[in-house]
Formats: sequence, C-alpha cells, structure tokens
Amino acid sequence: MDVSGWPRQRDGISCGPSVAVMAGALTERSASRGVHYRWRPARGGDRLADVCDAVAAGWPVAMLIGAVLPRHWILLAELDGAVIRCYDPSAGGLVAVPIEDIRRGRLSRLGFPRAFAFVVPRLSV
Repeated sequence: MDVSGWPRQRDGISCGPSVAVMAGALTERSASRGVHYRWRPARGGDRLADVCDAVAAGWPVAMLIGAVLPRHWILLAELDGAVIRCYDPSAGGLVAVPIEDIRRGRLSRLGFPRAFAFVVPRLSV
C-alpha cells in the first residue's frame, strides 16, 4: 500500500476527522456498492473475525482506542498474516500491529492500550 501523502494529525483533536477522510479515500467505492458501516464495541476475548475479514477484503475499519476513556482513532487499513497495518494520524503513516495485541489490549505503540469500539462494514455473505 502506498503511504505517500498520508496526512499527519496537527493537533490533539483531529484524529477522528483524519481517519474519516482516509477511510473515505480508501472506500470511495463503498457508496456505489451499497456498503454501510456499523458501530460495535470491543469485547473481552474478541476474536476480531469481522474486523479481519473486512480489512482482508479491502475495507478499512476504524478503531477507537484509549486507556480509561476512548481517546484516539486509528484506521485498520491492511492485513498481512497476523499483523494489521494501521493508519495512525498522529504518526502520519502506517504502523504494523499484531492482531494479538489488539485482542489483548497491548496497543501502547499507538499511544493507548486498548480498543473500545470498531466501525465495521456490513458485508453481505
């Protein structure tokens, strides 16, 4: 995935809009294909099957992370085996994160430890 030109967040509050813009740029086909997104909370022991399936199919998934409170948006953009490449707007590029780290709340490389929620596409089966 070409990451040149990925925008970097310039303040402490624009991670959500940055992720939304990047998701729109990567999923411009979603409106024409009738794909809608839905919220879902992160769950303890979450297998992340729906998240991984969506990313593997080329649909980015937004992830809300934090410590005690949700604080930062990340965009899960590319699946490579047991690793998801995430667009982190505060870094302005992709960060490789093991899926197991998302499951176990070990996301310190993204600035906060755990996932609170995902915004996943409703894919027809």
